[in-house]
Amino acid sequence: MDAKQMGMLSVALGLVSVAMSLLPLIPLQLVGAAVGAGGVWCSRRSKKMDYRADMFSTIGIVSSVIGILLCLFVPALFIIANVVKLVA
Repeated sequence: MDAKQMGMLSVALGLVSVAMSLLPLIPLQLVGAAVGAGGVWCSRRSKKMDYRADMFSTIGIVSSVIGILLCLFVPALFIIANVVKLVA
């Protein structure tokens, strides 16, 4: 797999991660965070393979990080809300 294909794969994984953040099930959102981490890994590897594949690598890392943040935001809020319920 060359650098351009790896960059495109990172974009696809980032978009899948963002899409999985919209699902209402927390286990699937955690899987989405793992998919986003795979997108970050692919984009970094793509950039190391060929620095000229910069556009796809940059888009891939941005979409993957956004997907990770969105996927981990909802479960964190769920845990905080349950702790507040138990304390109150």
